[in-house]
Amino acid sequence: MDTKEADAAPKLMPVVATYGLPIETTTTVTPQSTLPLEMHAIVVCDTSPIRALAHLGLIDLLREFFQLVLVPPAVAAELNNPASKVTPVSVGEFPFIRVRVPSDLDRVKQFGDDPPRLHLGESEALALALEVRADLVLIDENDGRKKVQELGLVPLGVLGLLVRAKERGMIDEVTPLMHRLKHELKFYISEIVWSKIILMTGELS
Repeated sequence: MDTKEADAAPKLMPVVATYGLPIETTTTVTPQSTLPLEMHAIVVCDTSPIRALAHLGLIDLLREFFQLVLVPPAVAAELNNPASKVTPVSVGEFPFIRVRVPSDLDRVKQFGDDPPRLHLGESEALALALEVRADLVLIDENDGRKKVQELGLVPLGVLGLLVRAKERGMIDEVTPLMHRLKHELKFYISEIVWSKIILMTGELS
């Protein structure tokens, strides 16, 4: 999705606190030419990508790529109170990440009730992305990514963001980071995705 014209962009709601080659798995990589990864882009984030970036010490990539980084309250809560034994992430420690409440609670409920019955964090993220006309939705889960596309929005996973970061010289390699995510966070990466990212990044050795 291209960046919206200024006169078409909605007024953003008040800040509550300062807290994509299609692949058939939870970690899709989208061709670079289709992604508005410029500083003027608005991104709404789900839980998994932020947790992964924080684990890798690379959460500042969000600030490098995007002008406005939004998360809904449910995502902030999931990060701060993880169900599994992973390190909590307080988005309040990162002033470039803002928590914003989606105004259409009926839409949030609908996303949770209708198939594929998204989790609350995903439901709030999608509702918020529609409201602010986000350029991208940073999300890893397969059901959530499919719903993002159905809504006419553009999904991007954390692995796709890491590929872009290497292309811009922000990181040296992607493969060691995938190893860390897989073994330290139990982050699922299929063999197909792994192989395609290696080919895309030229990390064949």
